[in-house]
Amino acid sequence: LQGSDEEFIEFERINDRNTINRVRYYYPLQEHLGKKHGITWLEQKILLVMEHAIRVNRLRHMQDVAQIGKGSQWFSITDDFAKYIVSRKNFIHQLCKGTRAPDEVFVQTLALNSDYKNRIASKQDGNLRYIRWETGNSPQFLSHEDLEGMIRSKKLFARKFNDSPEMRSLKRDLLKLISEDND
Repeated sequence: LQGSDEEFIEFERINDRNTINRVRYYYPLQEHLGKKHGITWLEQKILLVMEHAIRVNRLRHMQDVAQIGKGSQWFSITDDFAKYIVSRKNFIHQLCKGTRAPDEVFVQTLALNSDYKNRIASKQDGNLRYIRWETGNSPQFLSHEDLEGMIRSKKLFARKFNDSPEMRSLKRDLLKLISEDND
């Protein structure tokens, strides 16, 4: 990948209703919600119903946003694209302030609405991370059962590990395989 001009960004969805609504409406309680569905979650839902009723649309003022993407907040990008992102600080602030889970939309949205859209790597390559999802919205801890899949995937990174004895053994085995490949 050295010298590659590809942007390794994962896209889960582009311009679907759920993704657009993450940016269209305000989520003032986002920082207090977490993954729990309590009274704050209910308050946020009530606010969203009110925003919908009065036709709030934050996107109306963002003329240069034709597509909104959502995906993993993990990415591997070129220096050029990183500089571009930094140069768009004001736009990012406007896009992300009050957005639901902005870390899952801002890189994808910037890439889709720029000249970098032609440099996005294939969906198969994604963000170069091997992640095992089963249920819910948290990745599963990897195990020795994932070893073959990690190797076949040709991904450069993997998550999620912890500090259990099994994980330490898995990490040793991975390092051993990597060092054998480099010999």
